[in-house]
Amino acid sequence: MQELEKILEEIDAHAIEFEAFGISDDYISVGWVKEIIRKHMNDGWISVEERLPYIGQRVIATIKHHAWITDYDSDWVPESEKSRNQEYTESCEAVMGEDGSWTYRCKEDDYTEDTAYINPKKDISKPISEVIAWQPMPETYRPERSVGE
Repeated sequence: MQELEKILEEIDAHAIEFEAFGISDDYISVGWVKEIIRKHMNDGWISVEERLPYIGQRVIATIKHHAWITDYDSDWVPESEKSRNQEYTESCEAVMGEDGSWTYRCKEDDYTEDTAYINPKKDISKPISEVIAWQPMPETYRPERSVGE
């Protein structure tokens, strides 16, 4: 019930914005209300199958790093000594390019950018990063909204 109350509060807040322009809250877009509900359904994460951000839009992306074997093609390395890298996911700042590839950086102190894709061809001989979901960047801090002042 608490999540539904948050949704209603957000809809009411936007309705107040509409009223400031002389528009009744009866005219609020159904699509806009759906967007608010979807955001609360999955903590704001949007599946790449559902929708993509605008090209060049900075977002937070969930990157799935697929499992791979470092020495996969090395005939001289015994099978038991090959380095196996486990699959894991992380959230990173990312931007989708015009060609559909995503440039991302996961650590603030690391300026290295990598590339990820949507539904890449699986290959255990090399590291492959896949974007599975995204969400808009959070709003920046606004001191005028601070509580308790």
